[in-house]
Formats: sequence, C-alpha cells, structure tokens
Amino acid sequence: MTEVCIDCEEKLCSNCSVKLHSGGKRKYHERRKICTSCQCISSVFCNNCKSDFCKKCEIDHLTHQTMTSPKTVIYWDSTYIPESIQMQLVYDIVKMQPNVVKAYSKYSNPRVDFGNTIAFYHRPYHFSTMFFQDLDHDISYGLTDCYIISELTPSIHTFVNSNITMLNFYHINPCTLNPNPLGSSYILQSLYQNFFKGKILLNFHIFLKECCERWGKDLKELKGQLSHLQSSGKIFILAKEFNQLKLQQISLAIKELNPKVCLSILRSLKIDQIFPSEKAIQSRIREAFSHKLTNTEWTLLIKTMQNARIETNFTLFSQEQSEAQFHFQQIFYEEERTFAIYPKGEEWASSDQFGDVQAIKQTQEWKDLLEFLSNFFNSGENGATLTGGKYGCALMLKNFASDLLKSLSIGRISFMVQMAVNDDILR
Repeated sequence: MTEVCIDCEEKLCSNCSVKLHSGGKRKYHERRKICTSCQCISSVFCNNCKSDFCKKCEIDHLTHQTMTSPKTVIYWDSTYIPESIQMQLVYDIVKMQPNVVKAYSKYSNPRVDFGNTIAFYHRPYHFSTMFFQDLDHDISYGLTDCYIISELTPSIHTFVNSNITMLNFYHINPCTLNPNPLGSSYILQSLYQNFFKGKILLNFHIFLKECCERWGKDLKELKGQLSHLQSSGKIFILAKEFNQLKLQQISLAIKELNPKVCLSILRSLKIDQIFPSEKAIQSRIREAFSHKLTNTEWTLLIKTMQNARIETNFTLFSQEQSEAQFHFQQIFYEEERTFAIYPKGEEWASSDQFGDVQAIKQTQEWKDLLEFLSNFFNSGENGATLTGGKYGCALMLKNFASDLLKSLSIGRISFMVQMAVNDDILR
C-alpha cells in the first residue's frame, strides 16, 4: 500500500487509488502518501531515498535532502480560558492558519468560528485522555506541528519529553499568548540548522545558555532533555580535559557520511580557517563523530564526493551538464601526495599554514598566548602536560584564554602554537 484516501479512510496501492478516484465525486478526495517505514501518513519526501516518510521517521534522514508538507493541529482546552482573553486567543489562532483546531470543553460548545475544521467534546471530560487519543490519530495522518492550549499535566510533560522525533510540540500560555516549545525537537532543529552552516561542534555550555535565553527553558529541564537525546543516540556530548580545564562540546550524531555531511565538515574547516587536506577532514570526522575511518571507508567516501553533483533544475531544453559539488586539488602536503578538497566555489585562506611571523610577534594576541601558556604549564607542583598536539593546544586557547584569543580562528591560533613550538617555548 502506497497511498491513503482521507475521505474513504482506506489504504490503497497506486493503481487501485487511480482507478477508484478516476471519476465522480471521488476524484476530489484528498489522497496522501504512506510512510515507507511505519505505514503512517507521510509528511516528508526524501530526495536521497526517493521515498516518503512521516514526521516521526524523519529523524533517520537528518542528513538527507527532504521536503516537508506541514500540518498544524491546535488542541484547545477551552474550559478554563477567561472570557476576557478568549476572543484575542481565537484571533491569534486564526492568524496561525492551522489545518485543524480541536476544542475541548467541560460545559457547552464555545460559540466561536475559526474558519477551520473544529471538533467539540462534551462530558465525560478529561483533556489528557482525549488529547492522547487524538494525537495518536493525527500523527498517523501526517501531523507535523502540535500546539497545546491547556494546563500541562505531568503525563503530557512525560510524553512530550520522551518523544524523540522531529515532531514540533508547543504550549501556548492563555495569559501571554506566547508559544513555548516543548520536548526536545527544538534542540535537534537548532543543532540541525547550525550543522549545515558548518557549525558541527558547539560549546556545550554556550549552547545551553543560548537555548535557555531563546526559549525561556529551565536549565535542569534542558539538561534532562539533552541527556535523553544522548542516551537515545541522537547527539554526542564530547568531553576534553586540559589539566584542570574541562571543555564540553555537542554535535549531532550522524549515521552515514554522505556528500551533504562532507559539505558541512568542509565549511567547519572554513570557519576555523584550516587547510582542508585529507588529514584535516579525517581528523574533523574523528573529532566530531568519534569515528575513525579505515582506508577503505575513506577511499569510498572520496569516490562518492568526486561523483557528487550540484543539484540543478532540469528542463528538456537545458544542454548544460551539472557541475561537480566539490573541487579537488592534488598537492604535496607534509611530503605526501594528497588532495585538498573545497566545496565548489568556496576556497579560503588557511591561517593554520601561513602568516607573517614577525608581525604576529608584535601583537597583543601573541603576548596573551605566552602569558596563558606560562600560567598553564607552571600550575601545580609537578607542572602540567597537554594532549592533543597543536590542534588540542589551539582548542584550549580558543575556549579558555583571553577574549582577544577567543575572537581568533582556530587556524590562526594553531599557527601561533606552531610558532611557539619552533621557538622552543612548547615541546
């Protein structure tokens, strides 16, 4: 079965669906594709897999090119809404243009016109029970965004926080009328958006602070959601120690290395102004995803990147061939023949390789670096040691040194660390 008719409430194969809806009133019925994983109604089409998926199963296609058809349902417990704000609330709901509004009332039907499909419920009345029943039904019919206007019971909180999907949950406070995200989908969406900008490794504590400020989240609740995402294998929380200094970073857990992921990895090197050699790319993959590629895996990935093409709008009249998505430069790097790999049209200067040594030594950044390293290695009775090589040292300086050094790219700091090694300041 590949389709479901919403009006007939029947699942059909494509051929039967066409025959059944070829004429009469049935040709105006709403038909939807079925998720190939769980047989619910799909809301997402994956260009990579050429298949349809529901919002629940989209989590397994984070790194793929997908197209979403949003479906918004509002679940409104109108029993305890003061009449003084009810009309304003209705006005705001109409502006949201939801697909469906479901209003629940303990007493009588509120005489309100939303201009959408409305379901009214009477006694016996228990919002949580009815909400869960309707939600289960609506998810199977392609729900993507769920807005709850009600008191949030512990059972609703527990359900939403344990629902690890890309389904978006929001609570609307009837007094302020402001939507507040629930569950952990907003965390995944935020990491997802950062990832494809090249920000694949984020400072954990800065990320916590930004989420708390942006979404008004309690720190304890947010940490609990992140812990649940980590135990569910959706994110990585990586820890590094530099003597007494401790650094935590957060990244998405990636199930496969495809050209889309490689594009983000290269853009992360671009942000850091690091030369995109094969060795640097492999190091970033190991650092961000805790995965060390074998020679065979790396060779296959290189071939995949070489064959990757830039997506273009195809027309019958177009004679142009699609361009390669990546630009390969064969070079000698550290006395080995290797590739430097750039996204098409996105080459950059590599601060970790080149710089004016004499000019740098006259800067405040150089003075700050020497002062920080002196304090770091002379701390404690037996002094301190540092693992991670040149990059590890640069990462420590980027996160714990002066604000001036924090403002520099990791590539530039790496070059300064190499200068310190050359001058026998570091060994």
